[in-house]
Amino acid sequence: MKKRTNVAGILLLVVLLLAACGQSSDQKADTSTLKKNAPAEVTPAAKPNLIGEWTVISTDSTDDVGLIVREDGTYTRMIVDGSVTGPYDLDMTQSPYALDLCVSKCGGPGSEWTTLFCIFRFCTADTLELRFSPSNERYKEFAEKPDKNTVFYLLKTTESQTE
Repeated sequence: MKKRTNVAGILLLVVLLLAACGQSSDQKADTSTLKKNAPAEVTPAAKPNLIGEWTVISTDSTDDVGLIVREDGTYTRMIVDGSVTGPYDLDMTQSPYALDLCVSKCGGPGSEWTTLFCIFRFCTADTLELRFSPSNERYKEFAEKPDKNTVFYLLKTTESQTE
């Protein structure tokens, strides 16, 4: 009787491990199927919180790898060869949300040449889509088919990747 109990326990453990592995590979498949410049699906229940560390999971640029947005009004854009740090200006009353990533003082003389005028939206509570144009014009909406100059990022919070 004891051998049957041990065998049943081992079989149950194997089934649970296989189920956990299947769920983990499904989650990886979801991330790997993201397409360049594909509009992200937006979940209405997403809780907007831009503050934190974000990792690029899909992009049409090869330079950027992450973004840190701090409560003190500064950001750091991690790029392949280093990083850029500066102040940001956030406006979550606009639709879509507006974010200016400045190199020096936001709105200062000449800042229109060094500022990234972004729009962003939360796809889920831990994933956001960010777009900007290389010009000093901010997009007004997330176009279904963005123009060829659109720079597109899909970012995921670093905390959610370690859970």
